Amino acid sequence: MYIARKDVVSTASLTYAGFFFALYLGAHLVVRFTVPYADPYLLPIVCLLTAIGLTEIYRLNPDDAVKQAGWIVVNDTVLPLVCVTHDDIRSGRCTVADLVRAIQARGRVWISDVVLGRREPAVRACITSFRTEHDDLDVLVDELERARTSRS
Repeated sequence: MYIARKDVVSTASLTYAGFFFALYLGAHLVVRFTVPYADPYLLPIVCLLTAIGLTEIYRLNPDDAVKQAGWIVVNDTVLPLVCVTHDDIRSGRCTVADLVRAIQARGRVWISDVVLGRREPAVRACITSFRTEHDDLDVLVDELERARTSRS
């Protein structure tokens, strides 16, 4: 997508592609050696879907691709409930409680904290209104990023 926006193959686009490929190759080697009987198609499919997702986000708004890339959805449900975490939360650079407190203090969105499976702290957002639009979700991601970057 970067190439299509610039009409040239630049070193930046090749660097991004090379970095993503190196991450995939490293993950592939780790999986092959640590769990040799694991499904050999699962990781390539996940990497492909991740690349497609980031490309689509970048196509819609380049700033969102960088901002959303760090947030990880950690639940799978048909309910309008999304639980997310971030590497900063997992590494202890910030806590879910601090993020929730900061976001609720600003009053733009309402979220809560949850621990999934007794081990994964996450931020929980429930989106149930039929009036929710794309801009509302942008506000949610902006608030999450603002709280995270001001804490870490």
